[in-house]
Amino acid sequence: MDAMVTANSTVIGLAPKWRPAVPVGDDRHEANAVLNEVLTRSLAFTDELRAIANRHVDAAPGSSDHVFELTAVMSRTILDWIERWPS
Repeated sequence: MDAMVTANSTVIGLAPKWRPAVPVGDDRHEANAVLNEVLTRSLAFTDELRAIANRHVDAAPGSSDHVFELTAVMSRTILDWIERWPS
């Protein structure tokens, strides 16, 4: 992975397999927007699920662990989905 440094921050570049090519016929900016919006909302949803599990982990550890397992499966599925991005 490569890093890009700006005046205010350092950004870690993504490995090539996490930077899918723009599908033929798609506008580059719109394709980028689609991927970024899906990733942003997916991350927000898994964060919400983890927050629910964290609130209940003391009184319901088994149920909370099951939610943590769900978020792990969802995260892996999203990464697999990115790898299958059409190009």
